[in-house]
Amino acid sequence: MVSKTYKNDQIQYVKIKFSLRTKIIWLIIILVLLIVIVVYRTTLKDEKEELTRQMQLRGGALAINLANNSQVALSTALSEITGGGEVTKESYNKVDYFELGLSESVTKMLEQEDVIYAYIVNPFNQIIAHSDKNILQLADLKLPPGVKLFKDIYKTGTAVKPIVQIYEGEYIDPKTSEKKFGGIIDISFPLKEVQETSSIKTYQGEVHIGMSEEGIIKTIQKAKGKLLNVAFLSIFLGIGGAFLLAMFITGPIKKLVNAMLQVAKGDLNQAVKIRSKDEIGLLAWSFNQMTEGLREKERIKNTFNKFVSEDVAKAVLANPDALKLGGEYKEVTMLFSDIRNFTSISEKMEAYEVVSMLNEYLTLMTDIVLKYKGVIDKYVGDEIMAVYGAPFPHENDPELAVRTAVEMLKVLEEWNNQRKEKGLIEISIGIGINTGRVIVGNMGSEKRMDYTVIGDNVILASRLCDTAGKRGLHYIIISESTYQYVKNIVIAKKVEPIFVKGKEKPIQIYEIYDVKEA
Repeated sequence: MVSKTYKNDQIQYVKIKFSLRTKIIWLIIILVLLIVIVVYRTTLKDEKEELTRQMQLRGGALAINLANNSQVALSTALSEITGGGEVTKESYNKVDYFELGLSESVTKMLEQEDVIYAYIVNPFNQIIAHSDKNILQLADLKLPPGVKLFKDIYKTGTAVKPIVQIYEGEYIDPKTSEKKFGGIIDISFPLKEVQETSSIKTYQGEVHIGMSEEGIIKTIQKAKGKLLNVAFLSIFLGIGGAFLLAMFITGPIKKLVNAMLQVAKGDLNQAVKIRSKDEIGLLAWSFNQMTEGLREKERIKNTFNKFVSEDVAKAVLANPDALKLGGEYKEVTMLFSDIRNFTSISEKMEAYEVVSMLNEYLTLMTDIVLKYKGVIDKYVGDEIMAVYGAPFPHENDPELAVRTAVEMLKVLEEWNNQRKEKGLIEISIGIGINTGRVIVGNMGSEKRMDYTVIGDNVILASRLCDTAGKRGLHYIIISESTYQYVKNIVIAKKVEPIFVKGKEKPIQIYEIYDVKEA
């Protein structure tokens, strides 16, 4: 499949490796696969969690019931042995556990679904009843690795609830007597003296019930088979739907592509019929709007190319007759800013590093100028010249210029911190601001012109910029004329008048440190 592009009325053929139709089909197939995989995994995960939760609830109920029944019988026996006195390890050794029926109780636990063991231990970690008849009565308890006694986990004063511990190990299946290995859920609960209380008054031992996860695994395996069948059906339907949708979308798009190729060749009179009220129809409408706009832009293209400021461009487009050489006197505020010791800094850097740094710096500073309604007059290397009050004046142009300067220094500080962290060179700038009457207008030739400002006050602003940050002065310097407009809103310091090139008398200047909060 090929596509045509046009350059200088010459046709170039470019081979398309993957058509839009192919991409749409594959995109839909991949999305369907991802959805199926996510649903498959999520469903299995949720199913396993729910089955595990139900098993833990069943096991907890069994453990509580066994503990309650065992505690009543054991307390009665111990009371008879001690006569109500202190219960010792010897007291537990004198109990006839077979007569109490504890062995029978733990053995009956094996009749419950998924239960593989049950046992009761006394406070001295001795087994007093176990479902495995091979384990001797009053034998010392040996727990599997990672499993702890209830009393070692329970925090005094908290509610008494069954404690669940999950581990892997070998066990004997009580139904088949086979030795198996797998996940085991151990659930423990204490034998406590007063069952009505929410905490343990007197610890008299505990019960442990073990439940195999084999039943959960088998249930999950069955669910996997069903989900796989649904997944394959979904994928099959997704592939079929992908082909149909791709054909429906790419047909109208091909017509648009052909029309665009004609536009690329230079025929701006192209238009496509809108046949549907959906995104494709919107795309066709947008194409028609685009060609109409291109025809209009052909007329104004040269006008835009003669201006760099958006405000200036808007002014000219609103009044095309204003596009002629000449100017007028206006009172504006000029801001000059440049990088200190730029030459020596650039000598320490590669050319591409200098360009990258300048572009990033100028972008940051330009955004601030535009934020405060300034117009970028020009860039001269690392220098920025901005004008406030032309072509459109504002009530507080001097204030806007000063706010720009203060924010420039704050943003520069943050930027320098970022550069410092990266091991890059930090920079400093000087800013000069002056307010006064200048000539504003189009300067240049009939074929190429710039909208700019000229005059003695422009030069003074530039001289103040050269002075800022030098000879012990702050980085923002403003003239007396600007200060009179902003004196009530700035934190400033009046300094000794200075002589600047081109002026016979010294110029009164002010250092600006910040703008007062409203």
